[in-house]
Amino acid sequence: MIAKAIDMLRSAGYEYDNDDALWTLANIHFHGQYKAKRDLAQAFDMYATLADRSGNASAQQMLGFMYSTGLGNVVQRDEAKAVLYTTFAAWGNNTAAELTLGYKYMLGIGTKKSCQDSVMYYKRAADKAHEMYLNGPPLGRTMPPIKVRLTDAEGGTYGAGASGPGTPSPNALASDIKDFMEFHRYIADRDSPQARAARFKLGFLYYTGNAGSTTTIPRDYQKAGNYLRQVADAFFNAKTSTKEAILEAREQRPLEAEDAGITAALLGKMYWRGEGYEVDEEQALKWFQKGALLDNPVALNALGTMYIRGAAGLPVDHTRAFEYFKKAADHKYPDAQVNMGLFYLNDPKLHTRALQFFNDAAQKQNFQAVYRLGEMYFYGLGVPKKCDKAARVSC
Repeated sequence: MIAKAIDMLRSAGYEYDNDDALWTLANIHFHGQYKAKRDLAQAFDMYATLADRSGNASAQQMLGFMYSTGLGNVVQRDEAKAVLYTTFAAWGNNTAAELTLGYKYMLGIGTKKSCQDSVMYYKRAADKAHEMYLNGPPLGRTMPPIKVRLTDAEGGTYGAGASGPGTPSPNALASDIKDFMEFHRYIADRDSPQARAARFKLGFLYYTGNAGSTTTIPRDYQKAGNYLRQVADAFFNAKTSTKEAILEAREQRPLEAEDAGITAALLGKMYWRGEGYEVDEEQALKWFQKGALLDNPVALNALGTMYIRGAAGLPVDHTRAFEYFKKAADHKYPDAQVNMGLFYLNDPKLHTRALQFFNDAAQKQNFQAVYRLGEMYFYGLGVPKKCDKAARVSC
């Protein structure tokens, strides 16, 4: 079956000039996919055919990679050809090529060292990532979890046990997570403060997902919404139907109130973004307002964003938005710190304050903050122009 599929792809790619078929076949040979034998020479020829025939940017990028590394000794390493093919790929809007050229120009690999050119290519890739982030659901796309380093997964730089007990075996870790989930599901079925805490932990875990290096619990918005709603309904009930009652409950039950604030903020996000619920801006606003009463920074920042956009029937009110962003930023919430920075970025006299907010958020690896810092150093907004600093931030 695999051999027949490869023959059909070859026929479509060469006899009928189908670029998608030839690209697929080249990748099969390059990576050895579908149990096919890896053949780098054939892959190179196919990428070259694609690049010559249609100027395919992805194929040009792969040719640049193979010339740069000399992978498999298919071709001799030739950095001049690598830069040439990679440049064509970058101007064909290939992101991997843009990042590669940013690195090559920064260090002068196969070309003259140029910080300006390095930043230009890094910025092209960063601009696309930033646009994609902003064009996502309200409050931005959910960023992927930070990757775990291989050394961390394997028990540290010198191996498990060299500096303490090391990482448990995958089977043991999987068993621990399974036991954790089963225990909390069992507790959550009861009626007690411990049950409420268990429901909160389960709801939060299902909403965020567990980015473990060996055992992963995928996001499940349906289950998250079920557990979080139980937590919210237990706190926001007939006895806490007014602002005064909610504030009193916050004073009397601070730990429960903190969980309820996080829960309300997450429910607001789910209604606004359509995560497990139909999109409902009015419901989102209701939950954000409840979370804000409990001083939750996620809810405060979301309310500020709603006033900026005029969402859920609210008037566009930048003053109110600023007040909510400031309250959330006072809690060191990075998204709010970015929003504060954007406010100050509009006034050249306040660029140094914007820089401080972006710096603070960038320390928490906030994507938008890092992007804005790169722009400020590149254009000299509030700081002297520093191309090398802009390049390091961008990459």
